[in-house]
Amino acid sequence: LHIDCTTHSITPQLHDTPSPSNLSPLPSHISHFPSAKRSPLSPFPSHISHFPSYLSSPLATLSEDLYERDSYFGPSAFMSLIHQLQLAATHAQLSLAAPISYDAVIKKGIITNKELFTLYNRDSQLYTLRISGEEIKGILEYSYSLWVNTMKSKDDHALLLDYLLDGGTRLALKNFTINFLSLAGLDYTVDLTKPVGEKINIQAEGEYTVAINSYHANGGGNVLTEGAHLSYEQLQQRVIKVEPHDLRQCLAMEIKKLGTITPTSLTNWKFIPEDFCREALRRDREILFPCSTYHG
Repeated sequence: LHIDCTTHSITPQLHDTPSPSNLSPLPSHISHFPSAKRSPLSPFPSHISHFPSYLSSPLATLSEDLYERDSYFGPSAFMSLIHQLQLAATHAQLSLAAPISYDAVIKKGIITNKELFTLYNRDSQLYTLRISGEEIKGILEYSYSLWVNTMKSKDDHALLLDYLLDGGTRLALKNFTINFLSLAGLDYTVDLTKPVGEKINIQAEGEYTVAINSYHANGGGNVLTEGAHLSYEQLQQRVIKVEPHDLRQCLAMEIKKLGTITPTSLTNWKFIPEDFCREALRRDREILFPCSTYHG
């Protein structure tokens, strides 16, 4: 695997590719399919040739640009839309979601299926899990421990940064943003002056139905296994349902219902103390995204 620390993306690299002489013949049940005998110059099958038109199919209209980078400094319109769509698709009480692409931008105007690959660029399913209030707090504690620093003074970084770029001379986010899970459906605060494990203040009692992608629902990133202390076997027992369509298709169907999207940021969580960390968040934004402004 090749890891790009600038975009926090992972690119598979293949090694030891067998030569044609070493390849086994196709099994008989596969070789009987017409596609296995297709001439190299034959046209693509019809379902593949229709893919460009699928990508360009209009879904809704977006009134303002959406910027994923806003998601690291507090509630953002980008993440709020994902939360809104997950809740609508599953009818769950809560939604857990994280930035996936690191710095994606969706421009205002007509949203097509192509933009959904920007909004959510990983293949995934949409799960509904049963999670307790105590486990929700643990998940958030683990998530923000990967995300934010423990500030001792106003001069400290608000986000958890490390010298990872340009031979260790330039700062970047220390951890992968795919595990920066935020929550929609309950109010909470994240205290940047508190130690790891004591940053989250949330009133969460009983059990909740929670919309979440299959990567995290199955233990990806260790957010649920370490944060909620749930084993892989226990996670399987917590599954209430899995949506019949993949996550992108679920989002597409909900976007189409909206027709026109006016981005707004959820206000159910925030970093505190606000006066203490405001300037630190601004400085860290300038480090990660020079000449950037907050878009709300």
